[in-house]
Amino acid sequence: MRDSRTLAARALAAGALCALILGCAAPVNIQRSIDPLEILGPGALVYARLDGEAARSLAPAMLPAEQGKAIAPLLKRTDSMAFALGSAPAPDPSSTRAEGTGPGAAAPGPGTAADRAAAARPLAALEAVFIGDYPFRMAGLVLGSQPGWKKDGEAFANAATGIRAAVPGPSVMLATTGDYKQLLAQVRTPPGSPIPRRLEAFASKQLLVWVPDPFKGLASVFVGESMNVPAQGLLISATRKAAPAGAPALAGAERAYVLTVAFAMSDAGTARIFRPAFRLAWYVIAKSLLSEEADSALALKFALDGELYWASGLELKESTLAAALGRLSAGMK
Repeated sequence: MRDSRTLAARALAAGALCALILGCAAPVNIQRSIDPLEILGPGALVYARLDGEAARSLAPAMLPAEQGKAIAPLLKRTDSMAFALGSAPAPDPSSTRAEGTGPGAAAPGPGTAADRAAAARPLAALEAVFIGDYPFRMAGLVLGSQPGWKKDGEAFANAATGIRAAVPGPSVMLATTGDYKQLLAQVRTPPGSPIPRRLEAFASKQLLVWVPDPFKGLASVFVGESMNVPAQGLLISATRKAAPAGAPALAGAERAYVLTVAFAMSDAGTARIFRPAFRLAWYVIAKSLLSEEADSALALKFALDGELYWASGLELKESTLAAALGRLSAGMK
């Protein structure tokens, strides 16, 4: 009888806490087929999307070890996820157009509507969107019971990391170091994918990394200064290499990913002029992120194709790719 009373009391307390956490807010319902990149705000230094098995095996590398371990159970229920990391530098005050598109990077001149929208947003070093099948109401209870997490409006806040997180619906989980309400609004009205339409064929992979204006934002992080190269972006995508048909599965065998790398310019003439800068940029990326695989990465043969300078076929072990993502993520902090 005592055990029954204890169990009933715990159940009642859990129900009360659930009501306190969730209140009367209706859950946010979105299609699980949505590309999570479409939800992220404009202006990050780096965007990344991981689908399926790539999310489960590679995403923990982008987080500190303890957080990576904690997120593993969530990833089992995740179809796809996307991150926006870092914030683009502020534009040149003499410019009449917002060259930096980072959240909160204000343009003094009129700029475009997208520029003005980005300028109005608060700075966020991290935005993350997870799409999957989540135990909506239980997730709130679990998150609220974790050490270091406290209820903060519609979300839970972790003072040590500055992250606010919540599961506002059965198909989506959100995390940000910026304005949680803004990210939630983006779920209801997605801003759209940051990937240019002409690169969609390259982008439909299990892993995608998109770096807008890489010679400005990313160069300032890894080289220490920006470069005057008007690149639209750097795209790196990867597909997990399939095991040979009929080949036996070897215990402990490490899978590999096949990468495509593309630098995008606004037009073919500009791409041709700045081709030496692309080679230099790939050298810095390979040496900074790929460590022991840098030499094979530098042997990759690039080709000029209109406004693109791109290459494909680089094979990397899963552990090498995970380590590279970890170094990239660490560089954004």
